[in-house]
Amino acid sequence: MTAACNAYIGKDYKSALKELSPLAEGGNADAQLAMGWLYDAGLGVDHAPATAAKWYEKAARQGDDRAQQYLGTMYATGDGVTKDLKTAERWFRLSADQNNPGGQFGLGVIYRDGVEVPRDLVAAYKWFGLAARSNAATPEAGVDQSAVARSMTPDQIAAGNAGIAAWKPKKQTEPRNICPSGDD
Repeated sequence: MTAACNAYIGKDYKSALKELSPLAEGGNADAQLAMGWLYDAGLGVDHAPATAAKWYEKAARQGDDRAQQYLGTMYATGDGVTKDLKTAERWFRLSADQNNPGGQFGLGVIYRDGVEVPRDLVAAYKWFGLAARSNAATPEAGVDQSAVARSMTPDQIAAGNAGIAAWKPKKQTEPRNICPSGDD
């Protein structure tokens, strides 16, 4: 990964892609995630959301919470895949269950909007509240939680707060960078 990271950091995306491809094909989840990013952003390759989704899904199936979040977003928006909010909910939940604030925020939106899945303001409040714990990652989550609260009863807010207090991640993932300093 070191050569791929050096190329990526140096904005030599074609070389990064060349270094990442065999790693990703070999099953390296970080390389698969990075391939998704390159195709998603069109860095060193043409912008290809469907190809990005393919790489995100490979990493997501290995349990990568970041890939699960990105794949959830793609299904929620229909970018590169057929829009499917039930599938988006599933990927967001897998990500959220690992304490990923983007996945938690995505679930909040899904339950707040109630399109293709039942509207659940208590669940939306809970997931926005959990996402708000990581203000840097999802600064809008607290605002959205407050907006949802205006449509809730005091009992519903209490239930949402109880859900926040009782929630524990199913799998704790540490914040990480694909290109950490030091050896890979």
